[in-house]
Amino acid sequence: MFKRALTKPDGRPLILYSRRPIDERIYVIEQNRDAQLLQLMKLELTPEHQTKLRSVLHYNGLPIDARSITDDVLAQEGFEVAKKTVARVSAGSAGGE
Repeated sequence: MFKRALTKPDGRPLILYSRRPIDERIYVIEQNRDAQLLQLMKLELTPEHQTKLRSVLHYNGLPIDARSITDDVLAQEGFEVAKKTVARVSAGSAGGE
């Protein structure tokens, strides 16, 4: 069991608390290009626990969607993930005839 107190970048406290030891991986999901939360956690954890942290960054200006998170986690776990495709509609085909 561990409990750590950190300070968020805006000065508010952040408490890390776990009832169980870190056995496997911890995914840190952030909307911050610099991965500030991950860096703060690494400052407080032992080197052994630091190696168990995994980062999932989403900072393209849009809200985080579940597919982005699950695809990233699955890819980091070694699963094959389908590539994202964007459907484009040309101006000429956007109307109904």
